[in-house]
Amino acid sequence: MGLSVHRQLPKIQPWINQLNPAWIAITDEETRRHSHSIFPTQKLIGIEELYEKLATEPIDIVINGIVGAAGFWASWYTLQNPTARLALANKESLVFGGQWLSVYRNRILPIDSEHSALFQCLLGEKVEDVEKLILTASGGPFRGKKSADLSHITPSQALAHPVWRMGARISVDSATLMNKALELIEAYWLFGVPAEQIEVWVHPQCILHSMVLFRDGSFKAQLSYPDMRLPILYALSYPYRAPFTQKRWSPFLEGGTLTFEAVDEETFPTLTYAREALRIGGPAPALLNATDEVAVEAFLQGRISFLDIFRWLEWTLTQPEVRLQPESPHGMEALEKAFREKVQLHFLGKAHAK
Repeated sequence: MGLSVHRQLPKIQPWINQLNPAWIAITDEETRRHSHSIFPTQKLIGIEELYEKLATEPIDIVINGIVGAAGFWASWYTLQNPTARLALANKESLVFGGQWLSVYRNRILPIDSEHSALFQCLLGEKVEDVEKLILTASGGPFRGKKSADLSHITPSQALAHPVWRMGARISVDSATLMNKALELIEAYWLFGVPAEQIEVWVHPQCILHSMVLFRDGSFKAQLSYPDMRLPILYALSYPYRAPFTQKRWSPFLEGGTLTFEAVDEETFPTLTYAREALRIGGPAPALLNATDEVAVEAFLQGRISFLDIFRWLEWTLTQPEVRLQPESPHGMEALEKAFREKVQLHFLGKAHAK
């Protein structure tokens, strides 16, 4: 067993104590150079050796919980290994390189609660019998607000998710509904269903995590209390179901009510941008995500407004780079890196880009 971390060494110490991994990958070079005294008895490796292990060593399952497009390469090298299954929580892997990863979809187990729900609903079903995939969204901290209400939103307000406790970037993405835009793109590649057959409904209770409408009019849904441990456990124990002491949701005994509403795409146009990116194809989804990552960082630093994030995303889809056709993941990486620099230069100035 191995563990990987970028810089946040304190967070993996409990796992080291519990699992005693054979090796620890520290992917930030400077952090690794200063880590030998912290982990004197552990074998420490860098990112290249990590990728080699993922691609070549006998592996049962790899959990990819990296944030952002940087997570693509861990997914890519894992899926080059014919024995490995990928438990995927890094949605940007498919947003960045779905055209290359989707051919391995039979070895990908989604950990995002929404995609885990769809995966479970589709077991034993035929894709051609699907009429719609329906992802659910909490609506984020600004559900029901209009653009005029969002003009002075602060980072602390955007980080205050009403249900889930998440990292900074995904919390802001939840506030803009960009996380659902990325999930729509992910579902497109993960399940092979056309984009026009994928919808997002706002479901504030976060009990029904996603559902499938079949062509005979039947719905299948997966419901549970919002607890990310459940989809993680399901992926790790698949094709079995391990026991879990999570609180049960019993609507008939507890009088629970589930409500649903349409997404306000005029106020939160990120889903519109995702569908347009899929329509354009090629690198458009990856570049849309790249812009979002840069914009969210700028917003958290107080350099742009909340509404500026939407303006940056709309601008991205007008740029000529979205219509290029990289022939390989390495070509996509080079294009995406250059485009990030273009975004920084265009919106934030030369000093920031350098």
